[in-house]
Amino acid sequence: MSRLARLQLVGPIFLFIAVAGAEGAARALAHAPGSEALWYIHLGVFGPFRLGDDVLGTYVNMAHGQLYLIELPLFLIACSGAYSKRRLALAVASNLCLVHAVFLAYASCAREPARIALVAGVADMIAPHVYLCAGMLGAALLSFAASHIIYLRAICQEHG
Repeated sequence: MSRLARLQLVGPIFLFIAVAGAEGAARALAHAPGSEALWYIHLGVFGPFRLGDDVLGTYVNMAHGQLYLIELPLFLIACSGAYSKRRLALAVASNLCLVHAVFLAYASCAREPARIALVAGVADMIAPHVYLCAGMLGAALLSFAASHIIYLRAICQEHG
């Protein structure tokens, strides 16, 4: 497997781990609802995933729907594409991860300005969202770019 093919796995793996972490934080919060640290992690760090669950919940009534309906299939498609050396499956998973990351970043930023205006400690409330969204978008863009470079090279070799 080439280095670019391995880079295509970065986005699906990062988003799968992040969504699994968000679901784990929500589950831990259900067991210890009085924990301030868990509330901060759930609302402050993994806020974009909570907003994604809210949007998905309007269409599908399923616990952990974002993990089971979006990220797990994308992760499995990416892993099966890497294992079977199917470039198309890996490219589809990396491109759809970018779509999901952009949606989560947009959902997070669309709801944040109203809350930021009401909160005195803006830096404390926005920093985790910014870092998580930057990580999601960076990993997804890296995978997206790698898949397009692979296909552009294949086209150039075929026609050049």
